[in-house]
Amino acid sequence: LDLGELDQAVEYGKTFLKGRVGHSLEPDVRYIVAEGLLRSKQYAAADAAYRDLTQKFPNHATAQKAPLRQATALFLEKKY
Repeated sequence: LDLGELDQAVEYGKTFLKGRVGHSLEPDVRYIVAEGLLRSKQYAAADAAYRDLTQKFPNHATAQKAPLRQATALFLEKKY
């Protein structure tokens, strides 16, 4: 993400998730995908990705940060 290749990060993340449901890195990869969507201004998709993360992994460390990032997506989409 820090290299600015957001579309590639999202694509790789989604590919990883397709074949590895239940993998220990799934919550982290879901966060990376959501963050890539947010940074590439795909706010509705980012909102959905953060929501999905918090619902599926409510006790994971990345899910603790997700509500704030989800709120950011909603704000940038002007849904306030």
